[in-house]
Amino acid sequence: MSLLGLGFAILQLAKLRGETRAARDAAESARAAIRRELTNTELVRLDGTIQNLKEVHRTRNRDRALYEYATVLRALREIRLSHPTLSPDQQTEISRSISAVSNMEQAVEALPGEILQDASVELNRTLNEIQSGLLLELENQLARENS
Repeated sequence: MSLLGLGFAILQLAKLRGETRAARDAAESARAAIRRELTNTELVRLDGTIQNLKEVHRTRNRDRALYEYATVLRALREIRLSHPTLSPDQQTEISRSISAVSNMEQAVEALPGEILQDASVELNRTLNEIQSGLLLELENQLARENS
C-alpha cells in the first residue's frame, strides 16, 4: 500500500514539476513581450522628442533647445543602460549619438543669442542621421524579435 502511495506521490511531483516549468516559461515569455513593448514606447517617445528638437532648431529658440537636448540625452542613456542585449555595434552607435547630441548642446550653449539659420540646418541634419540610422535599426531589431 505504501509503495502504491509512494508511486502516486512521485507521479504527482513529476506533474507539478512540468506545470511549474510551463508557468516559468509563460512568465518569461510575458516578461520579454513587456520588455519589447516598453522598448517600442521608448523609441517612439525618443523619436517624438527629436522631432520637437528639430522644430525648436527651426524656430531658433536657444533656451528650449537646451531643455530638449537634456531630454534626448536622458532617453538615449536609458536605452543604452536598460538593454544589455544590444549588439556592440548598436552600443557604439548609441554612444556616438550621445556624443553628437552632447556636442550640439555645447555648441548651442556657447551661442551668445539665438541659433543661426545655417547652424539650425546642420543640427537638424545630425538629428535626421540619428533618426534614420540608430532609431531605425533599433525599431527593425524590435520588429524582428516580435516575428
